[in-house]
Amino acid sequence: MIGWAIEDDYPLKGSITNFEAYMFITTPKYIAQHIAPIPGELIFVDGNRSNRIVRMADLNDRKAWLTKFNHAAKAQIPSIPKPSGLSCCMIDFMPMDKNGPDGSDFDYHVSYIGLRSAFMDYMRDNDCVAVLVQHWAQKQRYQHVHILYQRKRGQHSEFQTWLRAQPWLSSPEH
Repeated sequence: MIGWAIEDDYPLKGSITNFEAYMFITTPKYIAQHIAPIPGELIFVDGNRSNRIVRMADLNDRKAWLTKFNHAAKAQIPSIPKPSGLSCCMIDFMPMDKNGPDGSDFDYHVSYIGLRSAFMDYMRDNDCVAVLVQHWAQKQRYQHVHILYQRKRGQHSEFQTWLRAQPWLSSPEH
């Protein structure tokens, strides 16, 4: 079984563009840290207006959706590119039994689909501009996702707090 290690927000300072280059894997330095072609997908949610699921393999697609995310965020969060209206977190996917097998690709996929669904529901229901980016092949790391989302109530870790409180999530580690 594959679980989630739900991290609290990590601080973003200055302009978000440097972090976005890492998150969206758009510069040679960050591309080199991943297995090519880059597997996975990114999920863009424009609040309750629209959402898109985009394959990660094409650099031009990643750059285009980074631009779309920034335009949508700027429309809702006047402080962009300063990160004061955003929250950012990482969620690792890892075997529940630290001494057991790593889990199959299917196990990781099922766990990810559950998180993806929860992410899309929360961001739509709370009218947040958000993006979730898979980092499925970053060398020397567990499979993980980065989530950058509009902070609606001014609190840190709003999505993570909501996610941990869901009745279908039996513990802070899913």
